[in-house]
Amino acid sequence: MYDKKKILKNIATLSVSELVNKGIVLITTLYLMRVVTPNGYGVISFGDSFSSFFLILVVLAFYQIGSREIAKKDYDISKIVNTIITSRLILAVFTSILYLLILNFINISPEKKTVSYIYMIILFTNALNLDWAFQGMEKMGVMATRQVLTSSLTLIGYLIFVKSRADVIPATLITTLSAFLNVILLLIYYHKKEFKFRLQIDKEVLKVVMKSLLPLTIYILAATLLNKANILIMEYYKVSAYDIGIFGGAFKFITFGVVPSNIIQMSFFQLLARTREKEERLVVYNKFFTLNILVGCFIFMIMYLSPEIITLALKKEFSASIPLFQIYVISGIIMYMNTSVTPALIAWNYEKKVMQATIIGSIISLAANFILIQQYGNYGAVYASIIGEATIFILYAMTLFQIIQYNFIKSILKVFFVLGISVSVGLLLKNFGLNVFIVIIIVSIIYYLTSLSIKLIDRNELKNIIKR
Repeated sequence: MYDKKKILKNIATLSVSELVNKGIVLITTLYLMRVVTPNGYGVISFGDSFSSFFLILVVLAFYQIGSREIAKKDYDISKIVNTIITSRLILAVFTSILYLLILNFINISPEKKTVSYIYMIILFTNALNLDWAFQGMEKMGVMATRQVLTSSLTLIGYLIFVKSRADVIPATLITTLSAFLNVILLLIYYHKKEFKFRLQIDKEVLKVVMKSLLPLTIYILAATLLNKANILIMEYYKVSAYDIGIFGGAFKFITFGVVPSNIIQMSFFQLLARTREKEERLVVYNKFFTLNILVGCFIFMIMYLSPEIITLALKKEFSASIPLFQIYVISGIIMYMNTSVTPALIAWNYEKKVMQATIIGSIISLAANFILIQQYGNYGAVYASIIGEATIFILYAMTLFQIIQYNFIKSILKVFFVLGISVSVGLLLKNFGLNVFIVIIIVSIIYYLTSLSIKLIDRNELKNIIKR
């Protein structure tokens, strides 16, 4: 059933580590954006988007499946890890060849091409990454330590070597090499402290993995199209590197806003995977969904009401990202709603349903990108994201209702009621000229008290999280 203590412990561990890690990442990203300007950041965003599609061929859905199978404890952990890492390394070798062939034939600027060459390193970085294994073993501290080390090393490298727009290529090298070094260290730690690692493919494990691999991989491809194709389409329509950089800045803030969802998902995933009966799933899922969407709305409410803070963090060149971001917040909230469904469906072996919904949403988003970017530029990419995310959630809601008859409407209306009151008060206070930090404090209190009054928050559970 609902193991409250275990969930609270996981959330507490991940929350502290994620706050530290993402705090460092935020400082690192803000520094990079300020130094290389929107134009340089647009070049980096292109390389990241281009490489992400090839990364799918390496990672596939091994992360989700491997973590799930370890959590189920049906197979020896070392066999699962050896099989998945070996398989991904083989895929990385062949994918890197394809990567080089395609990159040599596309018509882009020499700087974008160089950055894209460097980003090829992430194929091998992700092939060797063991975060999923430690998540499956519920050893969140190890995973968190690696992430903090990676972000810290990247920040130090930026501060030493990245000083101007001309340092885009050194910045890319620092990003990719620091991540690669850290996964090597994690692999060494696993080999010495957990299980002996060796290149090996266990046929039985591979057979189990392959059953779920295709639908989940297609889901990941569709999700990548949803979030990354927009930049490539902007490149196709010859949108300037500056405008791509402005969009990349807005999108980066959205990704920071979604960080708490990752914490909640990782904390609940193993428990969701172990639930079997409908009633048991309903209890656990209701806790998961309510917590995730409540946190998501709060995060994006604060970010929406305080664009001044973003302006202070960046140079004036990025001020054009603010209106983009405030529209993008709608997509961010829907992302939270979607991430409240995806882990449950994967944990319960409904990968095909996830795949179908994401494919349909991504196709609609892709079409919207081609139409809207041509007309509205980087704003069109934001509109297309909202359309795609909303489509996926509608399909998700229909699927989950069929499985456990969960009433989304009631839960969502309660959270949006709290959000509506809090945002309205916040906007009113801002119109009166109140300091933004005072506004944030007041709306946070209102958000908490309103959630408490309609029983969206359990005060005792919140106290336990704080104690831990």
